[in-house]
Amino acid sequence: SSGITNNISACVARPAHDLDAELVTHWIGNGTLNISLVVKNNENVDFDGYVRIYVMEKISTLNWKDLQGKLYHHVFLDFAINKTVHVPANGTWQETHVWDGNLHNDGKGHTFGNITPDNVVVVAAVSDGTAHTAYSNPPTGNMFNAYWTDETVMAEPGPLGADAFTLPEAGGK
Repeated sequence: SSGITNNISACVARPAHDLDAELVTHWIGNGTLNISLVVKNNENVDFDGYVRIYVMEKISTLNWKDLQGKLYHHVFLDFAINKTVHVPANGTWQETHVWDGNLHNDGKGHTFGNITPDNVVVVAAVSDGTAHTAYSNPPTGNMFNAYWTDETVMAEPGPLGADAFTLPEAGGK
């Protein structure tokens, strides 16, 4: 566990962009979510990076199990948004996206149209645009480009028509 502790400590110690994000998710029905994200740049320089919004099930309903036969928790279904972003100095970026689980599938013909609002969670990650070499099988196996995450938020779907979010204030959450 000391390796994990060292890695977490290194992540905490690295510089991060001063960003705030707010994520709101509304349940539309029939496996469909309305997802809104606002990213505020609290710095005096532009931010260029990535926004990834993950739609996940809290507990797998597709019978996905681990090696011990237990249902997976926090199952990644698909991206709602996966794109590069530019946030001007002291400015904001925002986007609203309707994610329809009936239009996404697991690659084996099973759509996600049967998701339910009580078993879904949405996570947004805002990552720096600088690539860092990493390995999925350390120390040298399966190299990939990693992008350091500067801000992460999570939301569970509320009813459609619920109050929308307010833009975060500069310097605070």
